[in-house]
Amino acid sequence: MITLETHYSKKLGLPGFSSHQFSLTLKTELTSLTQLPAEAARLYQQLQTVVDTQLQQSGFVPRAVIPERWRCTVWQQERITQILQEQGLTVSDAEALAQARFAQSVTALNKLQASGLIDELLAGQRPTEPRFAVPGGSQ
Repeated sequence: MITLETHYSKKLGLPGFSSHQFSLTLKTELTSLTQLPAEAARLYQQLQTVVDTQLQQSGFVPRAVIPERWRCTVWQQERITQILQEQGLTVSDAEALAQARFAQSVTALNKLQASGLIDELLAGQRPTEPRFAVPGGSQ
């Protein structure tokens, strides 16, 4: 008897610096190695379909944390969210850094500014004095 174990997982970013993830693992037995290619393809397709179907229901997302429409790319939104989670930072930390560096909220950052924020988050930067000239402010 040959045991085949398949696993499929997917994680998606949601508004408000949250995400959800769903995964399935399935174990089955094969009587011959000749069954392997077809059975692996069949199980992968089934697991993918079930996971994708479940992820379409995001569940509760608090309205208080859903940001306004972002100006940067979806990838940048997801990357900022991911970095915050990985580094144990809060939305407030990202907002403070965006305010300190660009004098605006995270959701108002354009692509170039969001790229700079991502670089600074990855470098472990924390909010300090503004680095860029702000109209009516000091450098």
